[in-house]
Amino acid sequence: MPRRPKGPRLYVRERQGREPAWVILDRGVETSTGFGLAQRAEAEAALEDYLGRKRLTTLRACDPSQVTIDEILGFYTDGRGEELARADMVAGIVPLLMAHAGTDSCAAINGDWCRAYIKKRTTGKIAPAPRPGRKPKLPKASSVRRDLEHLSAALGYAVKEGILAYAPKITYPKAPKARERFLTRDEAASLLWTCWRYKQRGPKNQVLYPLRHLCRFILMGIYTGTRSSAILSASFTAAADRSFIDLHSGVFYRLAEGRAETKKRQPPIGLPDRMLAHLRRWQPKSNSGWLVTFHGEPVASVTKGFGRAVQLAGLGEWVEGKDGAREWKTDVSPHVLRHTFMTWVLTAGLDLHTAAKIAGMSAKTADRVYGHLDTSRRDGLNQAFRAGNRGHNMGAKRTSAARSA
Repeated sequence: MPRRPKGPRLYVRERQGREPAWVILDRGVETSTGFGLAQRAEAEAALEDYLGRKRLTTLRACDPSQVTIDEILGFYTDGRGEELARADMVAGIVPLLMAHAGTDSCAAINGDWCRAYIKKRTTGKIAPAPRPGRKPKLPKASSVRRDLEHLSAALGYAVKEGILAYAPKITYPKAPKARERFLTRDEAASLLWTCWRYKQRGPKNQVLYPLRHLCRFILMGIYTGTRSSAILSASFTAAADRSFIDLHSGVFYRLAEGRAETKKRQPPIGLPDRMLAHLRRWQPKSNSGWLVTFHGEPVASVTKGFGRAVQLAGLGEWVEGKDGAREWKTDVSPHVLRHTFMTWVLTAGLDLHTAAKIAGMSAKTADRVYGHLDTSRRDGLNQAFRAGNRGHNMGAKRTSAARSA
């Protein structure tokens, strides 16, 4: 009678010319833990992680009550970590979900579970580690929606891989109202001139223009409707992690080289002649190849500088805060440039379908947010009312028919 195989276990592997090390021995197959003889606790943790992964890979279409939430999240990040467009964001959200889940199984996910998580996040009971030099800010419920979307993606991935029989339903917070704020031409001009003219004195009394780099960002946003991340990764040189501006063909390849396509579409776009003229004028001055630079270096975020420019341009107002101090309030953010593009081109007569394709927007979203600006619909409505007195005749026939009855 054959002997019953032992389960996975730690084993000290000694080899000539090497230090002894802990390995995981499973049915004659060795898996390195990466830890030496003196690191027993770390090796045991590696074994525990190995057992968890093995359990998931051997499960097939289990009921959600048999698999814990943290196992699903770990399986998702291990399996899809390299494919995710924003792996850093997911890595920050997963620990927050795990902190709320504890040892809960996937069957615990329901409306109450989701609402409890939203409450903990919005009240600060569960929060990421604060960034150095930044004051912690409590998120809104609409912002926590992204956390639950990643949980939903993890559950869907587990179903696709045959780990879960089905995915529990996620209850999301109410979606925020679509923003309709856009810049008028006067506001856009004011913002551009503010960025170009604003100056400061440097440490050696030299004149500095700390906001001029935003002019390129603003013009690219208004002329192409491109998202901020693609503008900041834009370059005149094709390279990894760069969106390529091909001045020869006049095409802007917005999806950075090597990055995965996501639901936030970034299709190539043929650049308008006016924007192309600006880009050809800027290219010789861009030594590093990047479109938007500050002191020769690429810019990771324009949130702070853009907010300063908006305030200097007067696109907002001062209000009294809760503690009596004055606070600056504005509804103009970098994303408003995208709304500005859609509003301007639609009111100028471009059809909604073409505008949505240029902006990299789904037809459903474009119709929901900007459908009222589609001039073709208004023209069709006007044409319908100019088609004689058909409505009057129909009403007359209906009335006479009723009288005869």
